[in-house]
Amino acid sequence: MTLRETTIRKLHQLPESFLQEVSDFIDSLRNRQPNNSVLHQNQDRVKETWIKYFESVDKIEISSPSSAISYGQLVLDKYRGKGLEL
Repeated sequence: MTLRETTIRKLHQLPESFLQEVSDFIDSLRNRQPNNSVLHQNQDRVKETWIKYFESVDKIEISSPSSAISYGQLVLDKYRGKGLEL
């Protein structure tokens, strides 16, 4: 006999007054399960996104400007190269 069959047999033996409580408990179990899997999927997606971000940041080449003025000019050139005017 499977666990499901044993559980159903026990359910049939319960008095009617307990059935609502058992039904509520089953509903709470069913509602809890999908939320956990969605939560884990979201956590996995966030983790993957952060890993990709840090991998891309690690690949960024940083040049050391000789002065604050040249750094400012580099920033302006970068934004102008993307079509932005400041």
